[in-house]
Amino acid sequence: MTEHAAPDPFADFDGLWIAMLPDLQPITPPDGDPAPYFRKAFHLDAPPVKAEIRFCGLGYGELRVNGRKVSDDVLQPPFTRYDARFLYSTYDVTDLLAEGDNVVGAIVGNGMYNVIQKNPWNFDTAPWRSLPKMALSARIELADGRVVRFRSDTSFRVARGPILWHVLHEGEYYDARLEREGWDRPGFDDRDFGPVFLCRPPGGVPMPMDMEPCRVVRRLRAKSLREVRPGVWLYDFGENIAGWPALRVRGPAGTAVTLRCTEKLGADGDLDGAPVHDFVEAKERFQADTYLLSGRGDETWEPRFVYHGFQYVRLEGFPGTPDLDSVAACEVHTDLPDRGHFACSDPLAEQIHAAVRLATLGNWHGMPTDCPHREKNGWTGDAALSAEQALLNFDPSRAYRKWLRDMTDCQRPDGRMPGIVPTGGWGFEWGNGPAWDDALVLIPWYLYLYEGDRAILETMVEPIRRYLDSVARQTEDGIIDFGLGDWCPPEGGFATYKCPVRVSDTAIHATQVRTLSRILRVLGQGDAARRYETRADAVGAAFRKAFTDEATGWVEGDCQTSYACALYHGLLAGETARKAFDRLVGQVERFDRHIDCGILGAKYILRVLTDWGRPDLAWAMVTHTTFPGWGHWIAQGATTLWETWDGEASRNHHMFSDVGAWFHSGLAGIRPDPENPGFRHTIFRPRPDAGPDQVLSRHRSPQGEVYCGFRRDPADGDGGGGDGDRGRWIVEAGVPEGCTGTLYLPDGFADRTTLVLNGAIRLA
Repeated sequence: MTEHAAPDPFADFDGLWIAMLPDLQPITPPDGDPAPYFRKAFHLDAPPVKAEIRFCGLGYGELRVNGRKVSDDVLQPPFTRYDARFLYSTYDVTDLLAEGDNVVGAIVGNGMYNVIQKNPWNFDTAPWRSLPKMALSARIELADGRVVRFRSDTSFRVARGPILWHVLHEGEYYDARLEREGWDRPGFDDRDFGPVFLCRPPGGVPMPMDMEPCRVVRRLRAKSLREVRPGVWLYDFGENIAGWPALRVRGPAGTAVTLRCTEKLGADGDLDGAPVHDFVEAKERFQADTYLLSGRGDETWEPRFVYHGFQYVRLEGFPGTPDLDSVAACEVHTDLPDRGHFACSDPLAEQIHAAVRLATLGNWHGMPTDCPHREKNGWTGDAALSAEQALLNFDPSRAYRKWLRDMTDCQRPDGRMPGIVPTGGWGFEWGNGPAWDDALVLIPWYLYLYEGDRAILETMVEPIRRYLDSVARQTEDGIIDFGLGDWCPPEGGFATYKCPVRVSDTAIHATQVRTLSRILRVLGQGDAARRYETRADAVGAAFRKAFTDEATGWVEGDCQTSYACALYHGLLAGETARKAFDRLVGQVERFDRHIDCGILGAKYILRVLTDWGRPDLAWAMVTHTTFPGWGHWIAQGATTLWETWDGEASRNHHMFSDVGAWFHSGLAGIRPDPENPGFRHTIFRPRPDAGPDQVLSRHRSPQGEVYCGFRRDPADGDGGGGDGDRGRWIVEAGVPEGCTGTLYLPDGFADRTTLVLNGAIRLA
């Protein structure tokens, strides 16, 4: 500890990295992977008036001062490519310190930093992988003006604690008999604690934590409890969430209670872990947490360094008969601010929208993931398709900026991108391609469009340019033919695409290049913008030559996704586009107004049908309760979106979530204006001709609240009935003070619509 006569600037992050000397025996569950408990005692000879600690524990760390956890954040820091950069948190601990003796303590877990079990994405061989470790820097101002500083070093002590096994893709094993009461408080006898050893840093650049942390945002009480067989109890929490179970128990010391989590039940009414446990070798430990009782009366416990995806919890080994309060469900995710609201006269639409929101939140743990159980990977394609609804429903801007840094850290010098971010090297040979890499291009553009964030374009323009130039080197006659395509169609398996990859990815690449041209124009680089615009035109021409018949409107693949893709990306014009749209309508009618698309087509088709004058077809596709479709999921009891239309894979995925954006922008009609981003000017295109009798969308933009909606005029003698082509309507819209808007009504609605406008909105 060093004392200074006067305050000096807080060093950026200068703590030495310390760890517990590893046990050289092979790692064997449940007691072969203990989480280290660090502590340091220190004395303050005057009252503290301001105290900060900068802390990072890898993979996850929990900081404690004088017996109390310093913050309500959990699962910190977020996953990054640790050998490129890592995040540390700064905590104000003034109120936790006192004159006299004090103790700082930390518990550190594996997270994604030390993946000890083999997995398909090779995180167990990631270049950063090492033992759990920690570093901290403390700066304390005293009442007499002196400043006390110290950092993690060999003065810290360390010991094993009660967390004996903790694997992010499996679970946590906790023996409460090994708890060291008072280990993080003054006066504790730490003779059983041993020396730490100084270890190598993770290799990356330290950066301050600049996004919302993960928190326990809700605690759910079970909807039901039943005994599935003697001594085995099943809790149903009624919602599919991400997080962990919390246990309340009383019983003999050493009693082992296991809580196993899953999102699906089998035909026998018991847990069904398949197929979400398929990538875990030790399936018996998948999403299973075990607590060994201390025997000291009433005990409460919940895991620290794992999280699961689940609706159901199976309780085994409980001493006695549990009740509904013996197990709770803790919902845990990045605490994204809420800023979107959608209401509809059709309860099914509201349920679908709620499922969009819950799936989005359940898949945000420092980054947008694909699922909270099987993989926990940052699949770029899922996030690209989900981004617009995320920006309308929440405020993920800080979280996206963090993840975009992760993307640039993972991008190869030649511009290529992996399919998952972060990655330890997996995903460059399979799992990527334009449809997935789109996240690198679109998310910065969306942040500009929805937030007015010009700075993110300045940061990302070169990585985008480098990426698109790498794709150009892999084209043949302007055609792209690699990567994943219209993933998860209704039938035939994950990759049984009706729309060929070369059709979808060439179209996507054309828009990517045109988006870069737009970015360059925003940044004042007109010459470069024109060059990329010319390239985009060339890709579009190659698309039309290779895949379309201009006379008939036919597009290769001859399916919903093919036509919707070509029209969404603006690659057809004039009569050819009209004929292609007619073919799209024919495909929709052919499948009885059901969707016949994977994740790409699911975004394109609702928007194209709406913008080309058939929102009624889009509405029908969304609200059908028969297979396949979003409504079909809800009819089967879904509370989140699923990975596949048949529900035989993950039941908490967000890659089909753009329907949530369609509710706001396609149905209610709230759209940002690219010429005046950040909703300084809003384009309103409500669709009372879609089907529902009443719709309202609200969005808290950077400028203030924007809203739009419609409802049947109660004075209308038509009596409702959902036919948007008859009767009178009331359309309301509003913009914040100092902003403007333009309202567009569907053809034929101007003379039978009453407008209720708040703010400077003009009727087009």
